[in-house]
Amino acid sequence: MKLIKISMIFLTVNIISISNVLADHTGVITLYTLTAQATNQDRGPCITMSPAIPGSGYACLYKSNLLYKELNALLLAMYTTKNSSCGIEWSGDDVSGHKILANINCR
Repeated sequence: MKLIKISMIFLTVNIISISNVLADHTGVITLYTLTAQATNQDRGPCITMSPAIPGSGYACLYKSNLLYKELNALLLAMYTTKNSSCGIEWSGDDVSGHKILANINCR
């Protein structure tokens, strides 16, 4: 009986830690867009990629991101380059169902 209880506690801890992991995707930025009528005024640029980002197909950068200016510049530069591969990580979905960008790295 004690072994079952220990296993259940371990499983609960794993579920909590898994929910805090960022999701990721790699591809080439195919669209960089700014929308003045965004549902959330804190939202900056949104991108699409090839291959497509899961869900709505969009990932958006929010001004609340501590590296907003730097990441925005990186997104725009990589979009104009067209052939650079970028990895993105998101922390969840916004009210429009778009991924909320947390980290970006490109080569």
